[in-house]
Amino acid sequence: MKGDINDVTTTLRYYHNAAVGDVDGDGITDLVVQDFGAEEMMLFLNNGTGLSKKMNITPNNQTGAVYIADIDGDKKPEIISAPYIDRGNTPSTFVKKLNYSNGSYISTSISPITPFGSTYGCYKIIGMKNPKDNTKTNLFFFVEGGAGDQKVFRSRTDNSNIIDDVTSLQQTYKSNGTRDYLVADLNFDGFDDIFFYVNTGQNLNSRVWLNNGDNTFTNSTWDIDQTLTSHFIPLTINSTSGRIKFLYYIDGTNPSTKIIDVYTKKK
Repeated sequence: MKGDINDVTTTLRYYHNAAVGDVDGDGITDLVVQDFGAEEMMLFLNNGTGLSKKMNITPNNQTGAVYIADIDGDKKPEIISAPYIDRGNTPSTFVKKLNYSNGSYISTSISPITPFGSTYGCYKIIGMKNPKDNTKTNLFFFVEGGAGDQKVFRSRTDNSNIIDDVTSLQQTYKSNGTRDYLVADLNFDGFDDIFFYVNTGQNLNSRVWLNNGDNTFTNSTWDIDQTLTSHFIPLTINSTSGRIKFLYYIDGTNPSTKIIDVYTKKK
């Protein structure tokens, strides 16, 4: 089912990110929309028959991405707000946790100031259960410093104020700033991995980040022609054969495509 949501689809705005989850604890999924405007975020509560706007949320955080999850194990979902690039003369942005209750919210900083540095802004947040303790969740922040400059940061489960840089720079597609990735078990070892699949100028292994089993990552060392540095799109991921088939394509004035079949299963 789809339909207009008042104050979102009928108003011209620039939206970067949104998240769904049970914000008010009534068992029904709600919606939070990030908005590059004075309000930063808008909360839409679901009463079981549809969404209606409840309130603006303005944590003064230059919000660039939002996520809804219970990250502290109290069985109450929180709204996570990660900042976009802090251009203020005096930096003021943190990753913030917002607890909503009865029409109001409490905002708590859960990161160092400007957690991604002065040049990176967050465009997507995801959560991964920690393989060594499924009661805890690592937050992963996908950030950009402009077209062709993407990285990933991760919060620690033991101390969310510590945010680690977990990938090298990823040269994602520069002509229009496309920044896309896949989170999946790419080497069939039971842990989710990260794959940036629109990189150009980098070989496949440099854009695949395999989970070491504790939500830290290292690049793959798959047997593949390292001179192939254009676009890879995963087509099939076959756990039985331990192989992934990629569509490899080169665009531009002389476009071409071919299928690349790679054995990726952990040995």
